[in-house]
Amino acid sequence: MHDERIRKLKEMLAESPDDPFLYYALAMEYQQAAPQEALAYLEQLRQRFPHYAPTYYALAHLYWDLGQLAQARAIFEEGIEVCRQAGESKLLTELQTAFRTFLLEEE
Repeated sequence: MHDERIRKLKEMLAESPDDPFLYYALAMEYQQAAPQEALAYLEQLRQRFPHYAPTYYALAHLYWDLGQLAQARAIFEEGIEVCRQAGESKLLTELQTAFRTFLLEEE
């Protein structure tokens, strides 16, 4: 974890709470060392900015890594729909591929 980068991101978020990227960036900083903290930021992001498509790939994988398979599946499915509606073809393909891998590994 990069404490200085986290501190700066939190300052930026306090100044710009309507910037979805800042939630995402904080989640990515916490992902390895503090996955529950990352989960909290990604869930805030999903609730506040449901059309921010990058959320779903990271959040589904985090739930998967944490062994919360029902949540992972639901987030993959939700993200696929969000990407379809937003016309995010690259993210849609990435999510669909990851979801297929998830389904194969979890059978």
